[in-house]
Amino acid sequence: MENGDMSDKLADLLRQWNVCYNIFFKITKDELSLKVKEIEHQLKQHNYNDALDGISELGGVLEKVHDHLQDLGSIYNKMWSAVSSNK
Repeated sequence: MENGDMSDKLADLLRQWNVCYNIFFKITKDELSLKVKEIEHQLKQHNYNDALDGISELGGVLEKVHDHLQDLGSIYNKMWSAVSSNK
């Protein structure tokens, strides 16, 4: 692979990484912490059924976090492969 092609490929992968990371960070920062606060509030109010619903919803948020971590790992592996194959 030529250096120009390599640079373009790595630049594209870094853009993909950045988009994926920003989504991951937003999910963990906003959705995850908000859901945990909602569950804590429900527990303090002794609304156990609502707290259980919140815990179930938390599972969905964690699945999104997991999916984005896998995407980040995949992009990382592509970057590593591109760089190591150019040695």
